[in-house]
Amino acid sequence: MVDWIRQGRVAWIFEENFVPDDLMGADNLTVEDPEKLKLLAMKDYEAGFSEKVQTGDFFVAKKNYGYARAHAGVNITMKALGLGGVIADSFTANYPVGAANNAYPMVLTCPGISEKVSRWDQLEVDFKTGVVKNLTTEETIQGVPTPNDVVEMIEAGGLEAELRTNLQGKQ
Repeated sequence: MVDWIRQGRVAWIFEENFVPDDLMGADNLTVEDPEKLKLLAMKDYEAGFSEKVQTGDFFVAKKNYGYARAHAGVNITMKALGLGGVIADSFTANYPVGAANNAYPMVLTCPGISEKVSRWDQLEVDFKTGVVKNLTTEETIQGVPTPNDVVEMIEAGGLEAELRTNLQGKQ
């Protein structure tokens, strides 16, 4: 069962055209150990970041989050940090597809979100309907609802799991 409504804080707000590989640093692209990646997370931005982030916290980004191809370590890093998802003004075309294929991270396109939140604001995010409630400022922001086919894929556990289920049903 997917938890579509999540609460957490804004752990970081990324600038435009953020390259997800920068989460753990370009010199660590081959690292896949979750504990090592957790300690490396955001090291080029803020020392001790992994000690400040809490399970359920969110990354927020300006336009075009997901620039360039992300390596496997990106999702491993976000899972190790316990992130609740990524909310961005916009994503690159492929990033949300890749996230849905893996059923992680939860992503939400929400134009203007980067201007309506501050670091450490407390949010409640409904990734299915696209509603973001800033519990700190009491403002509600409407993002783009997740399409039904993507909801089904995520609920199945990702593309591979959905295909396996569909193929088994046809036998």
